[in-house]
Amino acid sequence: MVLPQVQLKQKLTNWRGKNESALKKLHKLIPYKRIGIPEDIGAVTAWLASDESEYTWHNTIC
Repeated sequence: MVLPQVQLKQKLTNWRGKNESALKKLHKLIPYKRIGIPEDIGAVTAWLASDESEYTWHNTIC
């Protein structure tokens, strides 16, 4: 099951102009230093469907 948080990115994009410093603090908490985009979720989904993920089960991928 894939549960993307696409709405979160839209909310943060709308919020950006209102509080830029808070958004920068949030980015510091994210290892990749940015909010995920739909293409990121597509890449993970494709990997999960591949043979390379055969040993992965019952995990949360963030």
